[in-house]
Amino acid sequence: MYARVVLTSAHGKMDRLFDYLVPEKLENSIKPGMRAEVPFGVSNKRTECIIVRLLLSHEEIDPTIQYKQIVSLLDDAPVLTLFDIEAAWKLKKRCLCSYAEALKLFIPPGSGMKYDEWIHLSGQYTEEELQKAVKSSVLQEVVIKALMEAGGSMTYTNLLKQAQRQSLRSTVKALCEKNLIHISHAASKNAREKTVRLVHYCSETPINQCIDALSSRNKAQKRVLEALRDLDTVSVSDLLTLAETTHSVLNSMQKSGMIDFEEKVVLRKPIHIKPENVQPPRLTTEQNSAVGLISSSLGKHDVFVLHGVTGSGKTEVFLRIIDKALRARKTALMLVPEIALTPQMTERFTARFGDRVAILHSALSIGERYDEWQRIKKGEATVVIGTRSAVFAPLSKIGVIVIDEEHETTYKSEMPPRYDARFAALIRAKQMNSIVVLASATPSIESYARAKFGEYTLISMENRVNKSPLPEVKIVDMREELENGNRSIISRALLTELQDNIDRGEQSILFLNRRGFATFVSCRSCGEVLTCPNCSISLTYHRYNNTLSCHYCGFRKDIPQKCPSCGSEHIRYFGKGTEKLEEELSKLLPGVPMLRLDNDTTATKMSHEKILTKFRKENIPILMGTQMVAKGLDFPNVTLVGVITADSELFADNYTASERTFDLLTQVFGRAGRAEKKGRAIVQTYQP
Repeated sequence: MYARVVLTSAHGKMDRLFDYLVPEKLENSIKPGMRAEVPFGVSNKRTECIIVRLLLSHEEIDPTIQYKQIVSLLDDAPVLTLFDIEAAWKLKKRCLCSYAEALKLFIPPGSGMKYDEWIHLSGQYTEEELQKAVKSSVLQEVVIKALMEAGGSMTYTNLLKQAQRQSLRSTVKALCEKNLIHISHAASKNAREKTVRLVHYCSETPINQCIDALSSRNKAQKRVLEALRDLDTVSVSDLLTLAETTHSVLNSMQKSGMIDFEEKVVLRKPIHIKPENVQPPRLTTEQNSAVGLISSSLGKHDVFVLHGVTGSGKTEVFLRIIDKALRARKTALMLVPEIALTPQMTERFTARFGDRVAILHSALSIGERYDEWQRIKKGEATVVIGTRSAVFAPLSKIGVIVIDEEHETTYKSEMPPRYDARFAALIRAKQMNSIVVLASATPSIESYARAKFGEYTLISMENRVNKSPLPEVKIVDMREELENGNRSIISRALLTELQDNIDRGEQSILFLNRRGFATFVSCRSCGEVLTCPNCSISLTYHRYNNTLSCHYCGFRKDIPQKCPSCGSEHIRYFGKGTEKLEEELSKLLPGVPMLRLDNDTTATKMSHEKILTKFRKENIPILMGTQMVAKGLDFPNVTLVGVITADSELFADNYTASERTFDLLTQVFGRAGRAEKKGRAIVQTYQP
């Protein structure tokens, strides 16, 4: 038997399929979709690969070639299905990426293998003999000394650090030839199951008798047993706190046979929302029609474009369709364009579907993503909510895939492989005869055209759920503001509306799609603009940490006191971001609480959820931010939306700039007046 494999580190000329001989001991356990270790290259270096096909026929094998054997399997069961392998092949052709890059998209987060090269001292020589054998070479002496101090073994990486060298390959090779050292390789996963150490009472003597038998000197042991009597089994950390004791007391009790320890696997749950049991609302005529039309296609492949105005109740349509899919014993996938939208969506979905909901996005820890992936694979979670990478979740029998705000460019990955989550969703849906729902108040021109030409089915929802009108939009000409002496980025009309909202106890959202304090820093003497050495684009000034930052590669540097070009001290800041907006607004509305939502304020875990929860529960008057605030948010008390600089997107260097500007403005207007109160929107522009 032979296996056709893809090397996981393959690139360039190595991006092709390789054939290996399967040893007899592995023939009964090897399957496509497993990972294995194989020797590769002239040096036969141990390399990880993915098995994509088993060759049972000798017709596909060249009999003149001496094939190398697979060394070992790295998985007990396949991590990829045949569907995944097929989808990866289609993505490779579409995205012009390597086969390995496409396959890795389907591998569980954190289960990628890492390889350590270990250097070991030979056990057949004494320390004196080793030192004598390397006296002629300083580097060999350094390596042997480092290994001795480490107890005889250490990784090659640590050896380099210890020796403070870039490479020791020739030295290690020379020592191997002298049989003074030998090398081994060890593979391990990046993420493992989380375990908790539990304590339980194990003596045959009843616990009360054991407590009474302890002398007055053993007060700590008595407290431990009293805690175990009440709790039966408890974690070590909790027991140490409850009994006010130490590890040494527990260890001595284990030796005497009173207690014992056991390891228990626990799941890292990223969902911390306690959903309220809310009765599903009554559907409008448009919602009912949409649910009926889409759910009638369950069990077959079909694509729908759900074009509904903001506030038309699209999310309730998703919930009803997914509920029908679950009742038909199928699973569901819900994609959102931003991590900021997952808390609200998760809250609504867990209120309806409980523990069957899993979430997947990059803000989770690697362990949380690993555990969520395992829950999905085992079938414990049947509804998945996430950003674009969630499209590769290991759901079986998918009934429906919903892509909310399908027009968003964030569904396209900017890092290799540059896949489009919408294309990947269509591949998976076709494989499993699933429905795809492309939903948006502003569908992409491509999707809308396909719907108009009959390739997709178009469903329109033209009215808001509560029959409330769309926000009244007012355009403010900022040229007139300048002529009238207002040099602030806040127009007088917007400031008046903000103050009125504050007086009425209503909330406002301000949209400015630039983060930071100043968009570029320039020298007034020579005109030099400070740029990124890697990307050659202007650096953005962030006041919160007083640094210049590149928003492409992440490069950072301190603010220079003098111009690096001419030495002038006349360095000035130009352009305005969300930090500058926050500062100016604080001066114009002193004492008014406000929140900022952008990449700088959401860098820590759960920060999106905390900011949005605080805005809703504490009725904070103003929320400002980048495009994170422009879509998907549903706050009943928001009645005013302000767009600070509507021109910034219109003149972006992208052929879709006008379409994207229309999308963003329409979406952000839709955040206002979603309940009983009437909404207003103010657009500030130099191009009215």
